[in-house]
Amino acid sequence: MRARTRAVTIAVLAAALALTGCVSPGAGAGPGSGESPAPAASALPDGISVSVQQSRSDVAQRRLKVSVTNDGGEPLTITGVRFSAPQFAEPAVWPKDSTTVRPGTTVDLPVALAAPDCSADGPPTVTLRFRDTGIGTGTGTDPGAPEREATVTPDDPFERLPALRAEDCLAEAVSAVAAITVPGPVRITAAGGASVATLDIVVMPTGAEGTFRIDSVTGTTLLAPVDPATGERRDEVEIGATIDAAAAPTTLPLSFVPNRCDAHAIAEDKRGTILPLHVTGPGGVPGIVPVPVDDATRSALYAFVAEACGLS
Repeated sequence: MRARTRAVTIAVLAAALALTGCVSPGAGAGPGSGESPAPAASALPDGISVSVQQSRSDVAQRRLKVSVTNDGGEPLTITGVRFSAPQFAEPAVWPKDSTTVRPGTTVDLPVALAAPDCSADGPPTVTLRFRDTGIGTGTGTDPGAPEREATVTPDDPFERLPALRAEDCLAEAVSAVAAITVPGPVRITAAGGASVATLDIVVMPTGAEGTFRIDSVTGTTLLAPVDPATGERRDEVEIGATIDAAAAPTTLPLSFVPNRCDAHAIAEDKRGTILPLHVTGPGGVPGIVPVPVDDATRSALYAFVAEACGLS
């Protein structure tokens, strides 16, 4: 009888162990959870480095490039990128599914930047998800390999992040005091034998405390400022308008001629119609506030350059 009881007990234990063995390690909280296992924390493989950069076209689209360089001997498949820095309100996530960085190459992965957070500052981080089980085998990345994840502080070789913080926070401080817009239309006149485009910058105080001064305007890759009376081209045209809560809405006419007349001036333009206003912001902080134009005004400026340059 005792032998039979012992046999039954052994059978029950064996069945329980068998059931336990059927549960997969990343099954989650219970059946039907459907959640994939979190990637294992790891260091980047040898030879992999990460930096952040911003080109002229990135500035126009308010994005950043996370650059991943592979100086190792095997390819690396990236399955996710997240850039985070306290100076932005939210992290920026690469929108693609995957890409492979082959040995001796660099891949630029663009991420859209969130609104600035001027109350916080600190070092940035980049989190990469990747697969690399092919490293050391000469066969490349195994698509069935489990994901790993590494968080690093990226290089910023051109110190773009501190500059971007300064630009963002100056623009935010200025916009708190007044809204600056370019409503159009573009007026085409002649001065000094040249065709001149004039448009108005409208400054509307918000009523908030603070003072800033619009000192001057300089040119862009597409437009050069001119003296509206003579049509004389200048590197910088003085404005000298002080704006505060007591100021009335102000209209500032600005005049321009084409800065260049090659065929690529319009076709490859990224920031040629974003007007650089040099300001002394609240608290006496100097800098440049870029003022974009709307689509209709941008098209009118392109048409003006094409006509004035004989490209149309």
